Amino acid sequence: MAMMPVLPVLFWQNDPRPATLLRVSLIRVEAADAMAMLARSVGAGFVISDGFNRKVTVDLDEVPLEVALRAVCDQANASYEWKDGAFYFSPRGPEIGQIEFLDEPFSEAVTRLFQRSSCEYAVSGQIRGLVNGRFIDTSRAAVLQELCRQVGAKFYRKGSFYRVMPRSSTAK
Repeated sequence: MAMMPVLPVLFWQNDPRPATLLRVSLIRVEAADAMAMLARSVGAGFVISDGFNRKVTVDLDEVPLEVALRAVCDQANASYEWKDGAFYFSPRGPEIGQIEFLDEPFSEAVTRLFQRSSCEYAVSGQIRGLVNGRFIDTSRAAVLQELCRQVGAKFYRKGSFYRVMPRSSTAK
């Protein structure tokens, strides 16, 4: 389904991102629909540019709106900004041209994923397993999410720092 730009109907005077906690569970939802849903969840206006043809899967519990927006945008290879009382979503260029993993140890795959990147990362030594996948024109975060899914891990991102740990871990 092609998503045409949607003009904001309602504008917020104040940025709703800091005060809002959300429970978000989306399975293979069109990226543009997910962006619209997040904006609507806080009653904010939004504009979505053309060019989103990806599906996103996000399962987050009691997280700030900012975390949910970043999770959806990372998978959709999108960026957003809060301007004039509305969210503006637009595609960004691919971070990863093409990368493939074939029965590669998780830690080696992550190291290769972050080569030639200005991002820093830390991977728990408790994570074991082999990963597989072929990724073309996508974001680093989307690739990392899929690799983590395969070995029962999760990651947190703060700015350009990624921390990868077992899914059962409660540390942040």
